[in-house]
Amino acid sequence: MTLPNFTTQSAADYKANIDAFAAGRFYVHEQATPDMTALVDTGRLHNVDTDTLTVKVAQNTATITAPSTNPRYDIVYIDETTATVGVATGAEAASPSDPAIPTGKIPLARISLATSTTTITDAIITNLTPDHLTGFLKPDGDGSSLLNVGGASETDMRLAFLMIAENAGDRLNMVDGIADPLMDETDIDTATSTNEIYDAAGDFYSGTPGSDVLITGGTVGGDMTGGGGNAAAVDGTTSQTNANSAQGAASDTVTQVGKDWGGAKTVTAWKVYASSENFIVGNSDAVTCTLQGADDSTNINDGTWTDIDSLGGLSGDATGLVVDRAVGSATPYEALRVKFTGNSGTGSGYYVCAEVEFYEASAPANMTLVSTAFTAASAPDTGRVHVQVKENETITVNTDLTAEISRDGGTTWTTATLVLQETLADGTKAYEDDDVTISGQPSGTSMKYRIKTLNAKDIEVHGVVLQWA
Repeated sequence: MTLPNFTTQSAADYKANIDAFAAGRFYVHEQATPDMTALVDTGRLHNVDTDTLTVKVAQNTATITAPSTNPRYDIVYIDETTATVGVATGAEAASPSDPAIPTGKIPLARISLATSTTTITDAIITNLTPDHLTGFLKPDGDGSSLLNVGGASETDMRLAFLMIAENAGDRLNMVDGIADPLMDETDIDTATSTNEIYDAAGDFYSGTPGSDVLITGGTVGGDMTGGGGNAAAVDGTTSQTNANSAQGAASDTVTQVGKDWGGAKTVTAWKVYASSENFIVGNSDAVTCTLQGADDSTNINDGTWTDIDSLGGLSGDATGLVVDRAVGSATPYEALRVKFTGNSGTGSGYYVCAEVEFYEASAPANMTLVSTAFTAASAPDTGRVHVQVKENETITVNTDLTAEISRDGGTTWTTATLVLQETLADGTKAYEDDDVTISGQPSGTSMKYRIKTLNAKDIEVHGVVLQWA
C-alpha cells in the first residue's frame, strides 16, 4: 500500500491512494447475501511491539447462533498482533451487556441478537471503530507509536500537523510529547524568549525586524545635469540652494535621478528633498514624484522600470522635505530612481532636487524562542525535536538555526543536530533530530524546547514537535 503524497504523485495516483488509505478500517457489515456471519472489511494494523504494519484482507466471522431465551450482545474483534477476526459471545439477558473482550483483542462491532434473529444485517450491527485508520493505538498502550521517538518519519510529522488542523488548530498533546503549529502564543514563554515577533495572520514567529537604513554606494545617474548635477541629489546634503541642487532642463516635462547598485536592493522607504528656495523654479505646476525600480538598466535614463510607489499633488514651489514614505513592496531591484512629472515646460520652470534617499531594512534581530514547560511522566533519557521553518534567505542549519531540549525547566540545555527531512510544496522546510541524549542533564520532568535564529538571518518558525522517552 502506498501512502498518499501530493508532492510526488500524480493527481490520479494521489486520489487513488487516499481512497485506499481511508478504506482499510476493518468495517463490519452484513454479507452481500445476509446469513449468520458478518463481513469484516480489509484493514491495516500497526503492531507497536514489532513496529510493523499488517494488511489484512476481508474476513468472515464464524457462524453466530441466535440466543434461545433472551437477547444477547456479541462483540466482533480482531487480534492486535495478527488482525485475525473473532467473536466474543455475550450472556443472554432481558437487558444484555457487552461481553468481556479477551486480552490482546481490539473490539470492532457489537451485534445485537434477538431470539428471532435468522440473518446478521446492518440493522443490528453497531461499529465501534472510528472513521479513520485503527490499530495505531493498543488498548493497553500509551499512544507513543503514533509519533514515536526514534521511529517516526517526516510523514508522521505532517500527519501530526494535519491532525491539529482538523482539530481547529489546537496543539496536539501526546503522552510523551506535543506538536504545536503555533496557531497562537499559548505555549511560548514570552518572559524568557527574546526578540520574537508573532505574526497572527501567518501563525509564525520571527526575529524583530530591522530598522530602515540609508542605502549607500552605487553609481549615480539621471538627466538632472544642471546646477550641481545628478551627484548633488545623492551627496548627503538635504538642504541646498537651487544653484547647488540637481537641476533638470527648463523644457523637461519629465526628468529622473537615481542610482544603480550593481546588486539587488529591496527598498523599504524613500525621501525627496526640494531645494531650500523652491521645488520648481518659475512656476507652481503640481508635481508627482514616482519611485521606480529596474533590473536591466545600463544607466538611470534607460531600461525597463517598474513603479514602486508614487506621491502626486506636490506644490511646484514647495521647499525642504516633500516626500517621506514607507514602501510595502518586497521586490528587490538593482537600480532605483525618482521620476519627476508635472512641469509644463513653459516659462522659466525647471525641476530642482536637493536630495533623494533610498532606504532598506537592516538585518532582523537574532531570536530566541522558548516554550512553556510540558510535564513528562518520568525523567526522560532521550528527546526529539522537529522544527518547521520558512527561510527568507539562504541559511546553514545548526549555524543560523539551532534547537535545544531541556528536561529541568530550561536550566540545562542539550543542543540537537538538525537534519533536513523534507521540503513541502509551499517551501516550508522540516528539520529534525530524533535522538537527542538528555540523560546527562539534572534529573527532571519539566520539558522545554528552545529555538534560536542566529547571524541576523530572516527565518520564520511555523511549528515545533517536542517528544521524549
